[in-house]
Amino acid sequence: MKIICPCGTEFNAANWQIKSGKGKYCSKSCMYKFRTRTSGMKYNLKVENPTWVKPGQHLSPDTEFVKGVRNNPDGEIKSGQRLSVDTEFKKGNMALNWKGDEVGYTALHSWVARHKGKATSYMCDCGSPAIHWANLSHEYLRDLDDYKALCGKCHNAYDKGRSDRKRYFDV
Repeated sequence: MKIICPCGTEFNAANWQIKSGKGKYCSKSCMYKFRTRTSGMKYNLKVENPTWVKPGQHLSPDTEFVKGVRNNPDGEIKSGQRLSVDTEFKKGNMALNWKGDEVGYTALHSWVARHKGKATSYMCDCGSPAIHWANLSHEYLRDLDDYKALCGKCHNAYDKGRSDRKRYFDV
């Protein structure tokens, strides 16, 4: 079906586009240029942000090339603004949601994989490629020496004797 865009361009639109409310404009640039809100306001309003740096405007030398810092007369701290070396993240600081040894099963195995690498890069004792990190003591603590890379068959055989073992088909 032939449609005429508000810019004057004639284009083809399928019936499904027209029924779904699309097919009114020849391009995205025309859509943004000519569409209006239900209130009648245009979408292409351009309001200048007073914190934007104007062309030719220079900031103070210590903040001129720092990512995320904007010219802010209120003195508020903006995202990405570097205040001092003391406020930066330091390696070794623990996150607020750090649980230590109270961590869950999945998070603990992810932690082991981050520190020891993927289990698939190791070989099992039987000679086949390993796919699991098996916990040797079954206590699930943050001890990297307590984990061993095993294939699925050996991991199942190692866990078979445990009395507290739960399998997905056990009721």
